[in-house]
Amino acid sequence: MQSRQTAGAVLRKLWHVSRVTVPLGIGAFCVWVVFQSLTPGVFDGVGHAVHALKLWQWVGAFAATGVSFWALARYDLVLHRHFRTNIPARHASISGAAAIAIGQTIGMGVISGAFVRWRMLPDLSLGAATKISVAVAATFLLGLVLTAGVIGLLAPSEGLTIPLSLLAILTFFLSAVLTLKFAHLEAFGRTLRLPSVKALMTIGGLTMIDVVFAGLAFWLLLPAGAAVDLLVLMPAFVLALGAGIVTGAPGGVGPFELTLLVLLPEVPQQDLLVGIVSYRLVYYAVPTVLAAALLIRPFPAANLSDTRLQALKDEDHTDQTNAETGLLRQSGARVLRARNAAIGVLSPGQSLCALFNPLHGATEECLNVLQHVAHQRNDIALFYKATARDAVKARRLGWSVVHVADDVVVDVPGFTTDGPQRRQLRRKLRQASKAGVNIIPTEAPPWVEMGQLDQAWQKANGPARGVTMGRFCPRYLRHQRVFLAMQGSVLVGFSTFHHASNGLCLDVTRVAPDAPHGTMHLLMVAAIEFAKGEACQTLSLAALPPASGPLGWLASRCGADGLRQFKTSFAARRLPRYAAAPSSPELWLALVDLWLAIRRPKSNSSQVHHEDYEFDYIKSP
Repeated sequence: MQSRQTAGAVLRKLWHVSRVTVPLGIGAFCVWVVFQSLTPGVFDGVGHAVHALKLWQWVGAFAATGVSFWALARYDLVLHRHFRTNIPARHASISGAAAIAIGQTIGMGVISGAFVRWRMLPDLSLGAATKISVAVAATFLLGLVLTAGVIGLLAPSEGLTIPLSLLAILTFFLSAVLTLKFAHLEAFGRTLRLPSVKALMTIGGLTMIDVVFAGLAFWLLLPAGAAVDLLVLMPAFVLALGAGIVTGAPGGVGPFELTLLVLLPEVPQQDLLVGIVSYRLVYYAVPTVLAAALLIRPFPAANLSDTRLQALKDEDHTDQTNAETGLLRQSGARVLRARNAAIGVLSPGQSLCALFNPLHGATEECLNVLQHVAHQRNDIALFYKATARDAVKARRLGWSVVHVADDVVVDVPGFTTDGPQRRQLRRKLRQASKAGVNIIPTEAPPWVEMGQLDQAWQKANGPARGVTMGRFCPRYLRHQRVFLAMQGSVLVGFSTFHHASNGLCLDVTRVAPDAPHGTMHLLMVAAIEFAKGEACQTLSLAALPPASGPLGWLASRCGADGLRQFKTSFAARRLPRYAAAPSSPELWLALVDLWLAIRRPKSNSSQVHHEDYEFDYIKSP
């Protein structure tokens, strides 16, 4: 045992030593190769040529460097939002630019960058600073892959051919798709939240700005005799930059120069050396000196609290005019508070999703705050299950709106099973009654038997869904009205309903695989009669997918006809419900995000009910 521990300690020490020595060794080897490949006497006159560069070249190079570092600074801003540090945007950007300036010069960018961020931001722990440094390095490399692909398509070269460029672009977008599907990864008992698609796209765009303007600075500092076109230079510059970063050599010294010499043989070696020396002065030396000066005086501590997103309180759980807001009790929902308004929200993965109408206050105020907070989190603002009136308000704010569902609402006081429209309902009710099924409202639900029925239902119908759909969980369902379907002394089904002062809303329904036909219909009719006795005005059978449009087409392909047949048998009213987001691409991306979250809820608690089936399907008995 002792020998194993000793061997492990030796291996760890070798690993730490190799992390420093290997990059230095690679850099030294590349420098040696560069010197071996240079023409004798090529350094003669380099200093004079640097001094001979025009003033406009220096001014242009410094301006391009400024734009590049502006983009670099935004990396940190995006990732501070991702990690929810609440660090002020100005502090995050400046500390990020300083960390990158120092890290790219002295090497070991992740480690040195972490210490710079930790030094400049007293509110940030060393662990948090390290996470941001690692994330900046990883996402920058991904953005560099995209940038190389785009540049390779615009200016193909031997190093960046069109097939290789297409592969690079595909790699980036495949990574974005994977973060959409796997927004959270669990390993070693911890949950890792991957950067959102919005964050990756932002970083991809910033990387393009950063690299293109860095390349422009280098190009501007080449002597006039170099006579190389910018589009010819850029593929070689991107590959040289990547070589310097991947090898980890301090400042990329060695790999950067060697790559340029190999890929630009048509450029005179002395002219290339003049450009390299001038570029390192403008892009490395000056920013590093400025960054070092910033380390002298860190930013003051800031108030990092954000009170806009708060935990649910008992008074928030149920809107007295919308029973369905009882769904906010599950899925980690919180309350987003504006000045005089509040709305329930949840975070599926890529979006900040506001559910239903505001708990109180004006819709416009809630949507404005929702958009702002979502932006601060790199999320997409999504308003889901909005009424027609709220959808109009969202559209007036410039948001894109789509019809996603219809709430099926029974008018309780006038409900009857008579009439030709309810012929199928009467047939189903007769089947259930003939089989001896009785419906019992209960305030003391048999949770064990209900849980067993839930598991049997999942075995027959597949895993339960979640997020915007209620799941079987006694702690959650104890706030609801529960109805049991009994066949003699055997539980063959149950339904639960959210309740408010003016009505009920269907949440969870389970029927045994061998339950008599019509059991679910009988449960609904019993609930309607109960609501009538409670003087309720409405009972919602929850949502149906729209009959037309892309979501209606998708629902038909997923087999929602059984659900449609069940709900239409009640001949109830259909109230349109909408989803809205600031733009059309964001709207569809957020809906895909929500759909994925519904299909793979974080909790292991099981659920299914007949709600939101524009995204789901069950087998109707």
